[in-house]
Amino acid sequence: CYTLRRDENNKPKPAFFEASQSFAKAVELNPENYKYNYQLGHSLLMLRKFAQAKDPLEKAWNTEKGKKDYKVPTDLGVIYQSMDMNTEAIEMFEKAIELNPKKDAPYQYLGSLYLAEKNYDKVTELGEKLISLNPEEAKGYSFRGYGQLMAKDFTAAETTFSQAIDLDPEDPNFYYQRGLAREGKIGTNASSYRSLIDDYAKAVSMSKADIPSDWHYKLGHAYELQATLYWDRAFRHAESRTNCLRYLRKAKSEYTSAGDNANAKQQLNVVNERIRQLEVIR
Repeated sequence: CYTLRRDENNKPKPAFFEASQSFAKAVELNPENYKYNYQLGHSLLMLRKFAQAKDPLEKAWNTEKGKKDYKVPTDLGVIYQSMDMNTEAIEMFEKAIELNPKKDAPYQYLGSLYLAEKNYDKVTELGEKLISLNPEEAKGYSFRGYGQLMAKDFTAAETTFSQAIDLDPEDPNFYYQRGLAREGKIGTNASSYRSLIDDYAKAVSMSKADIPSDWHYKLGHAYELQATLYWDRAFRHAESRTNCLRYLRKAKSEYTSAGDNANAKQQLNVVNERIRQLEVIR
C-alpha cells in the first residue's frame, strides 16, 4: 500500500521509506520469498540506498521466479552500474532485454554503459532497437545519432539528430549534437557556417543555466569560422571588415563565457589579436 500511495492530486507518490521497512519485516519472516526480496530491493533502490539494495535483489534474482522477471535484472543492473561494476551491469541489462525485449528502460541503461565503454557500434545498434520499439520517442535516435557521430558518419548523424529534434524540439542536447555532426561534415572549408551557428546558439540559448563550457567554445568557434570567410577581404573592403569584426566579437564573447576551457582560452588570444589588427585599420 505504501508503494501505491497517491497525493492530493491523485498522482503517484510512493512512500518508499515506509515500504522498505514493511518489506524488510516480510523478508525477515520469509527470507526466501522472491517477491518480498524484490520489493525490498526496489524500495531501497528508489531511496538510492544502492549498497543495501544489492543483497535482496541478488536473492530475488537467484530464485526461479526472479529468473523470469525482467524487472529484477534491470534493478540489479542499476545497482551494479552505481558501484562501477560495469561488466556485471551490462550482463544484467542484456538479461532483462532477453526476458522482455519490448521494455525500453533496459535499452536506455545499457546505452549509457556502452557510451561509457566507448563501444559506439553497440550504441548505434541499441539506438536502432529502441527506434523499432518506440519510433515516436527521441531517445533511440539520440543513441543512434551519437554512435554515428563517434563513428564519423556525420551525414547519417545529422539526419538522425534532425529526427530527434522533430520528436523533441525542447532538448538542447540534440541541437548541440547536430551541430557537431554538421561541423564534422562540412569541415573548415565551407562557404558558410550559419548552420553550425544556428545549432550551437540554439543549444546555448535553450540551456539557460549551467551551460557546458564546450558549448560556448563550439559556438565561439563557429563564429570565428564565419569570420574567416571575410578575413582576407577585410583589409581592403569596409563591408567585409565590418562583417569580420562582428563575428570575431561574437566569438570573443562566447570564448569569454567558456571560462577556464583551455581551447577557448587559446582561441580568445587569437581572436583578440585579429580584432586589434582590424580596429587599427578602422
